[in-house]
Amino acid sequence: MILAAGAMLLQRKPADLPADGETAQTVPSNTPAPAPFTKPEAAPAQSVDQPAEAAPANEQPVRSSRAASSRYSRTARASRSYPQPAPAAPAQGQLEVSAFPLGAMVQIQGIQGAWKSPQVIGPLAAGTYQVTISSPGYTSETRTIQITAGGRAPLSVSLTANKGFIKVTGSPAGATILLDGRDTGKVTPAEVPVDPGSHSVTVRKQGYLDASTDLKLTAGQGTTYSPRLMVAGRTDNIRIMGGGMGKMFGSGGSSSGMARIEIKSEPKGAQVVVNGTPLQKTTPVEIQVDPGSYDITLQKEGYKSLHESAIVGMDDHIKIDRPLTH
Repeated sequence: MILAAGAMLLQRKPADLPADGETAQTVPSNTPAPAPFTKPEAAPAQSVDQPAEAAPANEQPVRSSRAASSRYSRTARASRSYPQPAPAAPAQGQLEVSAFPLGAMVQIQGIQGAWKSPQVIGPLAAGTYQVTISSPGYTSETRTIQITAGGRAPLSVSLTANKGFIKVTGSPAGATILLDGRDTGKVTPAEVPVDPGSHSVTVRKQGYLDASTDLKLTAGQGTTYSPRLMVAGRTDNIRIMGGGMGKMFGSGGSSSGMARIEIKSEPKGAQVVVNGTPLQKTTPVEIQVDPGSYDITLQKEGYKSLHESAIVGMDDHIKIDRPLTH
């Protein structure tokens, strides 16, 4: 029996024996087994009546302020590190024109409009321009001008006269100016350019006698004509004396204070025109007029017209006796 027990002991498996240095642990039979793993249940939804706890009031502004400060610092550093570009230079300039005579017209090719010198014109795009200066009675001139960006190009021109000039003034103002019998379209005071040579200038205004003169001018020469117009005598109450003729115009009236003008010509039979009004009788003739100024013209076929002026006062008696010429 003892031998049998010893043989059994020798036949035990090595796995049943503890390894060298290892202490065998004995688990008590009554130790409970670990519980199986289970997923924790979701937290119950929060009630509407119980709002969630709010974040501190100053939390967001602090973050915003810090962010803005950070951006400003980055911008300032960028400005210091990268300088801003300089503004672009202007691409336009100006033209300063001075010309003789004053008031000469300035025109620029390709640009609508006109200016009078002296004048500063601009802004104009930088480039090359053809500029023409002109004035009545003067030869026009054209110049090429370079306009630079941001600059002012000067242009000074003195035009050469190719006509003469008559400055017509006088009293009263606003009288029509006729040159060689043609209306110039100007009234006094005004300057009229004329071709070199001899010319007749007449100043005319309603209610006044015409004033005329003959002038001779060369190119560039100027002169002044300044007549004082005389108030024209009335023609609506002229009376033809003698020959049984009554008053020519208007109705009757006293002749007291009126003047007389006796008109004769050689040869006889000349038509008489008084202040533009023809009489009904040819020369010789005597008329009675109000005091005033009268322009008397004698006309006869085959003869040159003859002009006479008469200024008469109350009770004056004037005689005109002129020969007509071919």
